[in-house]
Amino acid sequence: MKKHAVELSINIIIITAIGLVVLVVLFTLFSKSSSNFAKNAFSCTAKGGECVAKGACQYQTASFNCEKKDEVCCINPLKG
Repeated sequence: MKKHAVELSINIIIITAIGLVVLVVLFTLFSKSSSNFAKNAFSCTAKGGECVAKGACQYQTASFNCEKKDEVCCINPLKG
């Protein structure tokens, strides 16, 4: 094999390895941030509500997520 062909194939292997590392890092960061987004996007407190016991809401209830199953999301429409 010619020296130039060997150098070219080594460069391709190195660039491919670096590209794979970058893709793995980006995938890891994206998967962590998307799980945080999904968790927070539908949370009651992120929408300005407060999780209270069922029947204790003096305002309007919403279907956003609360941590405890026996709680509902209570949103004060006048609070803004």
